Amino acid sequence: MTHFRSAATIVLAACLGACSADGDETQSEAPLFCAPPEIGAAFSVGTGEHCFEPLNDGDDISVVSGSQGGMHIWLSIACEDCSQTVALTYGIRDPATDEWLWGSTQQQMVNLLLRQAAGVTAMLPGGSFGSTSPADYLGRDLTLYAEVELDNGETLDDERLVTISGVEHQASACPGCN
Repeated sequence: MTHFRSAATIVLAACLGACSADGDETQSEAPLFCAPPEIGAAFSVGTGEHCFEPLNDGDDISVVSGSQGGMHIWLSIACEDCSQTVALTYGIRDPATDEWLWGSTQQQMVNLLLRQAAGVTAMLPGGSFGSTSPADYLGRDLTLYAEVELDNGETLDDERLVTISGVEHQASACPGCN
């Protein structure tokens, strides 16, 4: 029954994410199905709003400028031996200083479907919450970090050194609701 509810929730969320009330087609369309990731490791951190997208050290990614003035990077994970729900600890570090950009790591419970969870918002300081604009991150190297604890108590972690090469402007989930 749990798998049915999880699948139904994913399909409903995908449909809601792909459609807007006014027929605006500028919003990204969420796939109805994400293929199981082939990561070649027990655990991997990646990017992706809807599905896990693997990253290699040195890859270029975009910072997302959110509709409410904040900034984030889409973080995703793939895990071979994780249970369906895991506690995820994650964050973004400055590789030059090894300091967390948001002040510390963030934590949340995530549900894995087909060994992956995507659409985790790894927050960046700035936007309407500081003096940094999304363009200030262009060309900057950052380290994406993620960690989970398995049911047997074993901790798995991974990190990727990435370069910010673009800014993605996220459309409002509610156009005209300012």
